[in-house]
Amino acid sequence: MESDRHLPASGCGAGDDALIEAGIADATTSVDLKKPKLQEVLDAVEALPGMRALLLRAELQPILRNLTVLDWVLRTDVAHRFTTSRPWIGETEFIDCIWDRWLGPASQLELLAKWLDSEPEAPVAQWYKRFSGLTVCGEGELIKIFLLPAQAPKGQHV
Repeated sequence: MESDRHLPASGCGAGDDALIEAGIADATTSVDLKKPKLQEVLDAVEALPGMRALLLRAELQPILRNLTVLDWVLRTDVAHRFTTSRPWIGETEFIDCIWDRWLGPASQLELLAKWLDSEPEAPVAQWYKRFSGLTVCGEGELIKIFLLPAQAPKGQHV
């Protein structure tokens, strides 16, 4: 049986701050989420035949039952792209497609790698570094999160 996820609504940075500033006092409540059952996801994407084919692949089910990943896949029409050009996609290729959606093309990773190879100095506090297609955020020596260009980073620009 899969475990429930307990995700705090607080600690989301700027979004949390904006809610509190707007006078929404319960912005720090928590929400219990369960990973949806396969049948629930199949029912929700019934009108998208390409998604059904992907969801019936046992090795892709844990990935696609993650609601954030499923949202990305649906928004970028990944299922349609693969089912119209060929009937099968490997797990690694599928994950690469999600990775490209999340972090952008490999050129972004090359820029990140070059920057990391330069051994940049990072402040002890929160920091961020912008690249053309993504923003890397961290704290101290650790990279904590990758943001899309439209997302606002927190901390000191490095």
